[in-house]
Amino acid sequence: MKRGITAAAGIGLVVVLAGCGDSKPAAAAPPSSPSTSSAAKPVPVGADAVAWMNGFCGAVTGLTKPPALSDPPVTAGDLPATKKVLDDNFAQLANFVNSAYTNLTKLAPSPIPAGETAKKDLVDSLAPVRDRIADARRKLDVAPAATQQTLLEGGKNMDAVLAGVNALGSSTNDLPASPELASAAGQAANCKQLAG
Repeated sequence: MKRGITAAAGIGLVVVLAGCGDSKPAAAAPPSSPSTSSAAKPVPVGADAVAWMNGFCGAVTGLTKPPALSDPPVTAGDLPATKKVLDDNFAQLANFVNSAYTNLTKLAPSPIPAGETAKKDLVDSLAPVRDRIADARRKLDVAPAATQQTLLEGGKNMDAVLAGVNALGSSTNDLPASPELASAAGQAANCKQLAG
């Protein structure tokens, strides 16, 4: 059976940022008369907000590209090779999550309060997944040998890690909506790239 992660985290993030990054206004103004436009004007934001949003989108770009995890070996009983595949997969997942986590924690405070909330919420969602991966890798590394029990535990840990990674998609859907963030994202090159 192919053990892979879904792109839920990345897709959810792209959907959220695409919504934020849409060059269209976040809301339409109610029509007041036939002679007025039905579209609201974009919220003006400063260059600092656009630069911050560009950094935010750049920090999470890696979440849109989940790693391609390897299958365990087809040869039954090749426990060392299976352990190596598990370890390699944990390493890929660690890089996937750690990159976004590290980039976000290095990001300067947002000039828009909703941006700081979005950053904190995403970092808070990534932290337990990051910890889970590190714990699973540590358990696999300290196991005395590639036994069936070690690999069963490794497989259970992999399932738990994958569930955490896939849950990141719903975390990104909960990022705060803000006309200022949407306007800044609409002008930020990294956000436009994510929105595709």
